[in-house]
Amino acid sequence: MTLIKTVTLLKRRLGDSDVEFESLWAGVQRSSVALNSCYTRSRFKARGFRGEEFPFDGIATRNVIGATSHLFERELDISDPAFSFSFEVASETIKHGNGALKLIILSKRNADLTPVGFRSYWRDVHGKLTLNQSKFSTHLRAYRQNYIRPGSFRRLDNGEIPSNRAYDGMMEMWFDNLDGMNAAFQSEQYKTVMFPDEANFITRGLSIAFVADELLPNLTENR
Repeated sequence: MTLIKTVTLLKRRLGDSDVEFESLWAGVQRSSVALNSCYTRSRFKARGFRGEEFPFDGIATRNVIGATSHLFERELDISDPAFSFSFEVASETIKHGNGALKLIILSKRNADLTPVGFRSYWRDVHGKLTLNQSKFSTHLRAYRQNYIRPGSFRRLDNGEIPSNRAYDGMMEMWFDNLDGMNAAFQSEQYKTVMFPDEANFITRGLSIAFVADELLPNLTENR
């Protein structure tokens, strides 16, 4: 089943502390409950498994098409709009489940692929390949692929989008803990099978990742 969602990559305002940003962002989430938008916050916790820099303070996801004016204005108020972005995704769950630790990776597609080709290869080839690698998948609790809809990517201040920020996909994986995530990505099956295959659909060197605390508006929400 495919769900259409809106995603916002948020960079806090210059001068705001982590604590101030967290308080403001939690207020946006509370205000979303009445809209039944399933507003989920993925708050930056640590760099991704390769230690790369992550240029945002968190990612918001909601199960509505487009940003409602109320939520958009609230996000605009708490972020630096020149360094924050919004887009729509077609979201598909590859493996259902739950995990305490969430990994998010944003990627650009291989230049040889169309958006349709990128989605098809990632879902039908690499997605199945991932689940078939037992040394990796034994640690994987849940897995979701989000395909960014062409033409939906925008900067919050409507300015020009830097080429290294125009992503094509957002991956979400859940693990029990950091040790489980590291064991999966340090496995021989990831290194010799999955990692080489990534070059067939994403552009190496332009992906960014982070480990997140996932904060749900409704803890009974199913993935």
